[in-house]
Amino acid sequence: PAPGTKVNRITSLEHDLALAMKAKSIRIVAPIPGRDAIGIELPNTTRRVVAYSQLVRAAEFEKARKKMAIPLALGQTLSGGAFIDDLAEMPHLLVAGATGSGKSVCINTILLSVLYCFEPHEMKLVLVDPKHVELVPYKELPHLLVPVLNDITKVPDVLDWLIDEMEKRYKYFSRLGVRNLAMFNSKRASDPQSLKVMLGSSEHDLPVFLPYIVVVIDELADLPQT
Repeated sequence: PAPGTKVNRITSLEHDLALAMKAKSIRIVAPIPGRDAIGIELPNTTRRVVAYSQLVRAAEFEKARKKMAIPLALGQTLSGGAFIDDLAEMPHLLVAGATGSGKSVCINTILLSVLYCFEPHEMKLVLVDPKHVELVPYKELPHLLVPVLNDITKVPDVLDWLIDEMEKRYKYFSRLGVRNLAMFNSKRASDPQSLKVMLGSSEHDLPVFLPYIVVVIDELADLPQT
């Protein structure tokens, strides 16, 4: 933009620019990180299928597996590289969009990433599928902590148990002097003497290993009604 041009004068024209370009939608990046420029992203007129195998075989994904706790292969960037993000850094992810925008594809991609990287003893899943459609293919997984939840009335009890488990793990972390699950498992593996800790006047065992627990809820809006 010319010197003195306000950025919001351009960003407010998003819908007008989409109309002029005959595009379904556009995205304005204002400013482009590291540059004194504004970017306008236009979707391709024809979509290209991105196979999941392309993502997990990419060099970016192999690097991410070494650096990230729970790497998710979510798609491709505009330059064609694999787009990887760490679920443990979020750690709450909301997938939203209009009908047909790809929410189900995204959820399946997330689950495939988890299954690709973790053995059943390393990762446990809680799947909530009130429509009996989206998560049915995963009902036989050995990673499941409980069977796929189709009855929405049972979900609050499971979530209450998960909250109790989370609070219990925080106490484990405190006793061992660590901040997260990866540090806990690493210290337990390297320090066998950390098996015993004093809790008040009684002695209790710390778990040798704690798996990650990932909860996937389809149709989140239905939960408050229960």
